[in-house]
Amino acid sequence: MKSWTALGVAVFREHRALLWLIGLQIETSWWMCIVADRPLLIGLENAYVGVLAATLIFGVMALATALVRRRRRSLSPVESYREALSSLCSEVLTARWIGSLVIFLVVLPLSLAMFSAAKQTIPVIHPFAWDATIEQIGLRLHGGRHMWQWLQPVVGHPTITVLLDGFYHKGWSLLILGAIALVVVSPRSTLRRRYVTASVLLFFGVGTIAALGLSSAGPPYYDHVVKGPDPYAPLFAYLSTVGKATPLLSSGGRDVLWLAYRHKVDAFGLGISAMPSMHVATTTLVACLAFAIGPWLGIIATIATIVMAVASVSLGWHYALDGYVGAFLAVVVWWIAGRIERDVPEVATAPIADLEPTPTWIPPSRRRAGKLPEGVAAVASAGDKPGWAGDLAHRKTMRVNREHRSI
Repeated sequence: MKSWTALGVAVFREHRALLWLIGLQIETSWWMCIVADRPLLIGLENAYVGVLAATLIFGVMALATALVRRRRRSLSPVESYREALSSLCSEVLTARWIGSLVIFLVVLPLSLAMFSAAKQTIPVIHPFAWDATIEQIGLRLHGGRHMWQWLQPVVGHPTITVLLDGFYHKGWSLLILGAIALVVVSPRSTLRRRYVTASVLLFFGVGTIAALGLSSAGPPYYDHVVKGPDPYAPLFAYLSTVGKATPLLSSGGRDVLWLAYRHKVDAFGLGISAMPSMHVATTTLVACLAFAIGPWLGIIATIATIVMAVASVSLGWHYALDGYVGAFLAVVVWWIAGRIERDVPEVATAPIADLEPTPTWIPPSRRRAGKLPEGVAAVASAGDKPGWAGDLAHRKTMRVNREHRSI
C-alpha cells in the first residue's frame, strides 16, 4: 500500500506544473462563462472522444512498431514477440508511465473543452474591436497590399484551393490529434512533459487570454464588424465560384460559425476568434516538437506550418498578422514550457511489491550492468540508439530504495 501511495505522490509531483496550469485554466474559463452567461462544460464529451480515439489508434500503431523493432529474428515469431513485449513492459510501460498516461488523458481533453467554452464568450465579454487595426497593420507590413492579394496569383487556382481547404480542416485535425496521441503514449521523458504542458499553456494563454485581449472576427466577417468597403469581398467571390464546382469546408464553416454566434448556439468547436490564429499556433508547436526529435522531421513540420499559414489567409479565415502572432507566441510557449519542465526532479520511490527486476537481452559484445526506473534491473547498452518515439534516448539511471540483483 505504501508503494502505491508513494507512486501516486511521485506521479503528481512530476506533473504538478501541468495540474496547476489546468486548474488555472478551468477557473478562468469558469469566470468567463459566468460573465458571458454561457455553459462551461459544453462539448466535454466531444473532446474526450476525440483525444481518446486518437490515442487508441496511434497507440496501437506505436505499440506494433515498438514490438517489431524489439523482436529478435533468431527466435520463433511467438517467442520473439513475447520477449519484445516483456522488454517493452519493463522499460516503458511501467507503473509511473501508466500514472502519467492517466493524467494526460484527463487533462488534455479538459483543456480543449475549456478552450472551446471560453472562446464562445470572447465576443460577449470583449466585442470585436481589433479588425480594422489588424487590417491596417497588415497593409503596412505587406507594401500596401493585403497578403491574400500577393498569394492569389500563386494559390488562386481551384485545384490548389480545394487541396488547401482539405489540409486546413482534415489535415490539421490529423496532425494535432496525431501529435498529441503519439506524445501521450511515448515513454516518460522531459520532452513528453514539455509538449503536453506547452499544449495546455497554448490553449489557455494564447487561445483564451491573448484572444480575449485582441478580440477580432477575421476577414469572413469584416463587413459585419467594420464600417466601409470590404477589402476581402473579391477573395470570397472567388471562393464562392470554386465552391459551386467543389464544395469547400471553409464556406460552410463560416456560415455555421456566424449563425451560432448570432443565435448563441453552444457546441464544441464553435466560437469566433481570429487573432491569434490557433491553427498556425498549434502547427508551430508541433514543429517545435519535431525539431526537438530531429532536424529533418522539424523541416517537414515547418513546411506544414507554412502551408497552414498560407491556407489560413488564402481561404479567408485569418489576417496574415494572425498567423505571425500565433507562430511567435507558440515559440514563446514552447520556451516557457521548457523552462517549467527542465528542472522537474525525479522522485525515488519504493518499487511496487509485485514488480521484480526483469532482465533484458542485449548482444554480449555490448552488455553493461544498468538500472531502469521503477526498481527494474536490466541489461542496458551504451550504444543503444533512440527507440520508440525517439524517447528512449532520455532514459536516466535512478536511485531506488532496494538493492538490485546483479545480472
